[in-house]
Amino acid sequence: MNKSESKFNKSILITALMFTTIIFGLWTFYVVYCYPTLKNNLTFPLLTAFNEAVRVLIFAGTTVLFLLFVTNEKPLPFLHLTTNVRKGLIWGAAAGLFYASLIVGRVAFFGAENFSPKSVSITDWLTTITVSPFIEEAAFRGFLLQKFEKVINFSAANVVTALLFVAIHFPRWITRDGANLFPGKGAAMAEIFILGLLLGFLFKRTKSFWACFLLHAANNLAAVII
Repeated sequence: MNKSESKFNKSILITALMFTTIIFGLWTFYVVYCYPTLKNNLTFPLLTAFNEAVRVLIFAGTTVLFLLFVTNEKPLPFLHLTTNVRKGLIWGAAAGLFYASLIVGRVAFFGAENFSPKSVSITDWLTTITVSPFIEEAAFRGFLLQKFEKVINFSAANVVTALLFVAIHFPRWITRDGANLFPGKGAAMAEIFILGLLLGFLFKRTKSFWACFLLHAANNLAAVII
């Protein structure tokens, strides 16, 4: 590796670390310091709308701003929102159906004795199943995975991104569960890590944002149902 390549890789790594620090810092501050106060003072519809707006700004907003003003790249093609759309939809739908069936089937046959699927509300569809997967995939697979892959090999980049994907859930878990985080969330951490790896491999295989979005959405749908 020559000097110019080393300098280029260092610049990309610094950009990825800056991006990670900003979204983790903003999200942690909001969840720990802002959300509890809002929860006690806003009605459910207003709280939900405000919460989703903040999430969009932190994850999607930061991604777009970094692409436009830090790395000077066009968001739509860089995030693969406009490339291999058909392929992404097909692979994502197939992977999502298979993965969601595994999750629901595991709980139905090996989980609670009186398993009863929960209904999915309009709020669930709009937030957990649509907004969350979109903004999280934009930040993690769309931005971070691609940036890390330019510095280290894909396998390592995928592991790092999957670990960060697990870590972004910590602020919400800590404020809600406190001391029960370990080992109480051990299984959830493992499941999210595995999902993160699968999302990364799917993104690499299809070069399409929509494949990751559909798999992520299917996972969240299954989580709501069970």
